[in-house]
Amino acid sequence: MTDPVDMRELAAMVRGRRQARSLTIRKAALDAGVSPATLWRVEKGDAPTDVRVISRLCDWLGVPVSRVMTAGEPIGSDTSDPIEHGRGESTAEMVEAHLRADRHLDAETAAALADAFKRMYEISLRAEREKERS
Repeated sequence: MTDPVDMRELAAMVRGRRQARSLTIRKAALDAGVSPATLWRVEKGDAPTDVRVISRLCDWLGVPVSRVMTAGEPIGSDTSDPIEHGRGESTAEMVEAHLRADRHLDAETAAALADAFKRMYEISLRAEREKERS
């Protein structure tokens, strides 16, 4: 049976948010309402067994709990629900979530594609801002 929590997705989102905000494990855990040890385990891919922890982390991330739940099916399978996006999630974050969920991509390839997309997207945004200024 598949783990009900997609830990690859949850770990990547937690790690990404913490790093994007330059937060220590301790500070991020305090902000999220979980212990530093719990946050460290989540980032390493260990599934929290307490639904309250999952809920708190999803609240902190600004994504619905369903985003990290697999409902017994592997993410990206033909029977899985579409990925849900949270409030304030950027286009680059949404694309990254879809790439990580793609069952045809390994984690390294998904991360490389997401990084390439983020860079190209940032270049595009800068070009548009420059056009608007001129």
